[in-house]
Amino acid sequence: MLFDRRKRYNFATYAPTILGDSYNNMEVMSIMGLDDAMKEDNIFQLHAQVFPHLPDGTPNVPNQYDYIKFRTSAGNTVILAYTWVVENSIQEVTSTTLRVTIFNADISDMAVIRDLLNGVGVTYTIEEIAV
Repeated sequence: MLFDRRKRYNFATYAPTILGDSYNNMEVMSIMGLDDAMKEDNIFQLHAQVFPHLPDGTPNVPNQYDYIKFRTSAGNTVILAYTWVVENSIQEVTSTTLRVTIFNADISDMAVIRDLLNGVGVTYTIEEIAV
């Protein structure tokens, strides 16, 4: 299994027309069996749609698959069988870009914020937006 709880991943699936083209920055919430996955989604119906897209020789035994519960960056949850994921597409996300907007900041706040960011050693840009 190439997924670890609480880590984030980008990956593709074997059935993009059914499951979506690609998944980005997906946080692994849990890894579960069929019974728990069925509490969250209609796995048998979804598997019936996905199975024809899986590689030849894939066993048609959804009760033996591992299922991963992911949280999207928007906060939604998605349940996918590990078998539905293209294994060589899995990439752990180790960094991201954050955009922070500070409203009603005083011009002197810029120096304080710059000092704080320098203190934690991140690369950043600060853009002043006149209102």
